[in-house]
Amino acid sequence: MSNRPVPRDTVNPPDSTFDGFDDAHGVRGVSIENLSFNGRRATTLEEAGVKIGPHVEGVAVE
Repeated sequence: MSNRPVPRDTVNPPDSTFDGFDDAHGVRGVSIENLSFNGRRATTLEEAGVKIGPHVEGVAVE
């Protein structure tokens, strides 16, 4: 996912969650690039409002 401005009039970004189904059907290697919220670029998962669920690895905000 890249170059995603999120315009909203609230202080916090909307939450997103990555969840895998099981070890064989997980989520791996997700890169979030150039995500901005109210004109401010997110540089961490917390700033991006991203929560990591089970069976997920390698999610990064760049």
